[in-house]
Amino acid sequence: MGTFGNWRESSLCVFGEELLAHVDEDLTNLLGTVLRRGGRPVGNIWSFGP
Repeated sequence: MGTFGNWRESSLCVFGEELLAHVDEDLTNLLGTVLRRGGRPVGNIWSFGP
């Protein structure tokens, strides 16, 4: 469980199912669009890599 902030992409990665279950809704409300879930792009977001 933990977090990782990426300054280049202005994103915050939250990992660990238990932690994500506690913060998911609040972080989505605070930060907006979810870029990826489980390492895969979500919605209409462009991404490079696997």
